[in-house]
Amino acid sequence: MRNPIYLADVLFSLGFAILFRSIIGVALVPVWWAGFLFVVLTEEETLVRTLGQCYLDYKQRVKGRILPGLPV
Repeated sequence: MRNPIYLADVLFSLGFAILFRSIIGVALVPVWWAGFLFVVLTEEETLVRTLGQCYLDYKQRVKGRILPGLPV
């Protein structure tokens, strides 16, 4: 996957929400995920413009953005 730190951050947030039994915290995890997905899409556009074919080849080899093997 191309963004392991974002996955770790989402799982960390989910873990804390569960640890403190926060229903609101658990409910906000998808919002946090969507925010990271927006950041990832913006970063990928910049990387394609900056690195060109090298980054496109990397994207082809490494399929997952945030989840391993999935295009999410």
